[in-house]
Amino acid sequence: MQLVDDIISLTSSPSYYHVAYATHAKLSLCAAQMDSMIHYNTHIDITPLFPNINTCIQSLTNIIQNNDISNDSYTEQAMIKVNKSVHSIRHSSNRLFEMSLQSKNTIDKDSSSPTPWDQTISSMASTLQQCSILILLHLDLIKKKVNDILLIFVDIMVLLAKIYFDANDDNTYYQAYDYLASAEQICSEHGLSSGYRWISATYYTLGAAMVTSSIIPSAVYPLRKACTLLEKDPGRISSDAGKLQLAKRYEVFGTCCQKNGDFEAKAAIKAFRMALKRVPATTVDTFTTGSERMSISRMIEQQPLVPKLMDRFLRSSIGEHEQRPLATELLDTSLITPIQQCVLYECELQILFKLSSRQNLMKQQNWFISSLLQHYTTEHYPIRRTR
Repeated sequence: MQLVDDIISLTSSPSYYHVAYATHAKLSLCAAQMDSMIHYNTHIDITPLFPNINTCIQSLTNIIQNNDISNDSYTEQAMIKVNKSVHSIRHSSNRLFEMSLQSKNTIDKDSSSPTPWDQTISSMASTLQQCSILILLHLDLIKKKVNDILLIFVDIMVLLAKIYFDANDDNTYYQAYDYLASAEQICSEHGLSSGYRWISATYYTLGAAMVTSSIIPSAVYPLRKACTLLEKDPGRISSDAGKLQLAKRYEVFGTCCQKNGDFEAKAAIKAFRMALKRVPATTVDTFTTGSERMSISRMIEQQPLVPKLMDRFLRSSIGEHEQRPLATELLDTSLITPIQQCVLYECELQILFKLSSRQNLMKQQNWFISSLLQHYTTEHYPIRRTR
């Protein structure tokens, strides 16, 4: 019985079928070696594996581009095998990359000398780039499970962006953005809305790293993209967890814009407005429940998200000449009672009192007081009415 490598080397024009199975075997072996490194938490020099994989992938790429491929069930099965092994090595590569970061953090951060991981990760990234090219070629040939193939490509682009990004080196920013832009383009062209959440999460990770490194102006772009891309995933933002995640991302984006100064002032106001709009109705209901047994200050202490967003929005918008909506008007109050609504009014009234030194807010304060008095009757809520 001949080995696949022997068949390929002895044939001037090897078939896609044979090269595909050779590629599948080499990718699977490499993924297994990676998993072993992760399991035993140790570094093994696997860099010699990557050139062989790259050679096989390049052969597959040439065969497909030269249209020298049979349209039969055997070829299709071989193609599916390769896709599965690409997915496997992508998954193992992601775990290995995370492990390498943890390992580097234990090394002296002031040391500029290369670590054993640097060459491994660099070679791994080169192979992942080859895999991404092959996956797109397969996309035009396979009609089954197209979304699965698209997600593999998106996952590879996301991982490459993370690998090449360095918060302390702005030359790496645009290389990372290019990978994410390629993933976004694929999602847009094929209507893969579920892919946006992973690209969004990566932009958020990059932006958060810049904020941590106090590179605030550069963080504005990735944090903005983290919000706009997550908005494009209806499957995610239709759930309460997705809405809450988006609200928190808008909050971080708005805070970053505030720290960036007057240049992003309007963007900050818009971000905090969107954050309030995206807070799930269930979160508003949870915050405003329990006013009959707790003080407003105690409720704010236990559930700080909603009042914190209200405070950020009002502080950013008070003083602007344009007419701004009240914070409570932006929240989804569809699940709460009028008395629960009063909890929101009291929160906003407290914030307005604090901000009244900056601007005359008597009109807004009187409106809230009048609204509260309508609900806080002497019969049912005498203490609240007196307060």
